[in-house]
Amino acid sequence: EAVSSKDAGSVFELSLPNGKYVLKETGTTVVDKDNNEYDVIKTTLTFEVNNGVVTTGDDAKSTYDSNATAGYFYQKGTTIEICDAKKVVVPDKLTVKVDKTAVTGEAVIENAHLKIVDSNNVVKGEVTTTKTKTSFEVELEDGTYTLTEEPVDGKDIVDAQGNKYNVIPSAVTFTIENGQITSTTNTVDSKDKVDQDNGGVVYSGTTFTVCDAQYSKVYIHLSKKDITGANEVKDAVITLYNAKSDGTKGDKVQISGVDNPWTSNGSTLSFQLEKGNYILEESGDEVVSNNIKYKVLSSTVNFTVDENGKVTVTSNNTKPDFVSDSTLADGYAVLKQDKDSLDAYLTICDAIKPKTVVTINKKDVTGKEELEGATLTLT
Repeated sequence: EAVSSKDAGSVFELSLPNGKYVLKETGTTVVDKDNNEYDVIKTTLTFEVNNGVVTTGDDAKSTYDSNATAGYFYQKGTTIEICDAKKVVVPDKLTVKVDKTAVTGEAVIENAHLKIVDSNNVVKGEVTTTKTKTSFEVELEDGTYTLTEEPVDGKDIVDAQGNKYNVIPSAVTFTIENGQITSTTNTVDSKDKVDQDNGGVVYSGTTFTVCDAQYSKVYIHLSKKDITGANEVKDAVITLYNAKSDGTKGDKVQISGVDNPWTSNGSTLSFQLEKGNYILEESGDEVVSNNIKYKVLSSTVNFTVDENGKVTVTSNNTKPDFVSDSTLADGYAVLKQDKDSLDAYLTICDAIKPKTVVTINKKDVTGKEELEGATLTLT
């Protein structure tokens, strides 16, 4: 019995008397001088020694077999070589990176849990995103893997400004063969191809960027003022509609805890809206506020909320600020949006105070004679 090693080598000489012998190898793995690992293929050889001649019959080969799939013995004269170790091929590992952003591929998202599992559902890599950590890298062997995302229990998914996002469910399956990604599902090759409604995953090289967090809702602060923007107007009836694809009115928007239509009361109405197209419309030609009768000008306002929470008035009756000119023929809307919180302040200015016609005459002290040439100043 002998054990091969780097020091002792793998060649052994034995002096055997005439007789029949059985040669076999025990163990499961062996290594070469470079520490490459081999699996031992179980093999047994029966041979006979007779007056210096070794006979193996058909159990040994006289040439090496490079295509052999089973262990065998090679015999040359009195030398027997055991050829029954198959090199263990260790596949190259591939470093895969996973990153997380909003559906636009820009905003950094916190409290998202990303993970990669193998075909046996064993977690190979994961991260819970924070302001400073939105990605992870993992070395993967050949196999099939699935990348998924879910929110952290009890925590909102938010950006750096604290704005809340909804996760659009997404899962990507990918396969690695010979240290290379050979196939993926549900991916696109650039951020501008990500579906803004359904999200997606951008795959480039060995990096997956998960873009499936959609801005949830933005706060709208609505108020009603006169044409100059200086005075709050009460008792105006304003209705919010969903806009159809052709820009016309659809159904009334259902807003939790808010009456729609809304009757202005001198205060700002605050509510949340998700991504979409909307129409604000005021009903009636006149409104009485604080015992003053106002004429209501045409002031239907179309606006949109995009996937990032940005609000844009799309009708042509918007102004950057209030206008003190009370002679305007049409109403207008003023929109201002906080760049950090994204709260949008929308003011409808379309009520004109009626004008009173005052007649002024110039007469003498008796009140009988009309006089010409007098200069009168009204301030």
